[in-house]
Amino acid sequence: MQKLSLSQINIDDKALRVVCRCLVHVHVQLRDLDLSGNYLHYQGTRILVDSLIENRSLKRLNLASNFMKDEGAECVAFYLGLKICLLEQLDLSDNFV
Repeated sequence: MQKLSLSQINIDDKALRVVCRCLVHVHVQLRDLDLSGNYLHYQGTRILVDSLIENRSLKRLNLASNFMKDEGAECVAFYLGLKICLLEQLDLSDNFV
């Protein structure tokens, strides 16, 4: 699987933890992840970034219309600063940043 859309299905930080466990599996080579329109906050963003550090295949990430605020955006900014980050597209719009 290269693309996964979990947009607008009421995922919160707790549910995202389960998704992220799958992302770090050695056989997962996900390139496009859409988590827009959910209920992700700072904690969920931190969990996601931790799993992306291990995944290393993601090219497109959509986190638009969540509740990450400045703290969540700072987590994503940290990830963007890492040499292992391969993101080509990122959407953080409508996140109270």
